[in-house]
Amino acid sequence: MALSLTRAAAARWAATTTRLVRTPPPAATAAAARCAFSTDEGFGGPGGRTMVVSLTGPDRVGVVADFSSLLSSTFGANVEASRMAQLGGDFALILQLRVDADAADPAKLQASLSDTFPGFAITARETAAEVPAASGSQYTVELEGPDSKGIVAAVTEALVRSGANVGEMKTEVGPAPFAGYEEFRLAARVHVADERVSGLGAALEKVQERFGVVVALEAIGGDK
Repeated sequence: MALSLTRAAAARWAATTTRLVRTPPPAATAAAARCAFSTDEGFGGPGGRTMVVSLTGPDRVGVVADFSSLLSSTFGANVEASRMAQLGGDFALILQLRVDADAADPAKLQASLSDTFPGFAITARETAAEVPAASGSQYTVELEGPDSKGIVAAVTEALVRSGANVGEMKTEVGPAPFAGYEEFRLAARVHVADERVSGLGAALEKVQERFGVVVALEAIGGDK
């Protein structure tokens, strides 16, 4: 389903805004996006451990290469999934690792990495190898419009009230073409129970009207 624009929002953005559309991915791509990994296969074999490690600190050339090389050479870790972003003058990195069962525990891994990378905030914790199955269907939520305080809070509140589980979300602010102001953009992938989709749509329409933005709610894999 897709949200329709209010007349005021449509008039405000008709000349400057392009509605976001995401092509539904094939089943294999959707499965990969969920980052589900078998505990019986892959690096480490049966009994291997899965950890999530994060690093945040001053951006510099080579930090990813140095960090991943150390994880591989010293701890025998294999990177299974990663997310990276430059945020202001800092660089943020989060990795899902597969290590042997007898590898260092998360606390020792974190301490060792922190000693090697002073000036960076580093965390490490053990996690489940597979993402728990979520009920309902997958949808994309995409929003763009003038940057205003409270947009992220309003969108996430709408998601929570509708029982939607966020699988992934990205936001950014940048110049709006030909408009002379800062534009906010949000893209998210969520799971929501089929019987609550209409409620989520109604909640997002309120966000659209309140902030004068364009919002689209689309089913992944076909219209619902």
